[in-house]
Amino acid sequence: MPRLWQSLTPRPAFLQVQAEGLKLHTKLLQLQCVAAPSPTPSLHIGLTVSGKHGGAVERNRIKRKWRAVLDATLAEPRWQAWLGNHAVKLVLIPKTGALEAESGQYAEDLRYLLKKLARGTASRETPADET
Repeated sequence: MPRLWQSLTPRPAFLQVQAEGLKLHTKLLQLQCVAAPSPTPSLHIGLTVSGKHGGAVERNRIKRKWRAVLDATLAEPRWQAWLGNHAVKLVLIPKTGALEAESGQYAEDLRYLLKKLARGTASRETPADET
């Protein structure tokens, strides 16, 4: 299945999201977002894992886990509908302890932040909650 998002590059794009973006937090994750209406919807996501998580092997393992969670979560129809006609840039910054967490907790935190983001953005429609 093709990836529904593209990597956020280069560094100035990360810095733009950091400076202008909305910041949301959970125990495992900080999410920063910049979104604007656009005739051609796009989703660019950057993952930043600092050195305090360990060496390159540990940081890459965290990135792989988050990419898998992103692919599975963003494939859900409610998120595709919500992204709709916007150009969205997200930066995900895992917090300390992310390597030990279960993938299910990653997905739960990501869904929570996406719902919170959708509710806090007046120009978008809130996705339907699954109960």
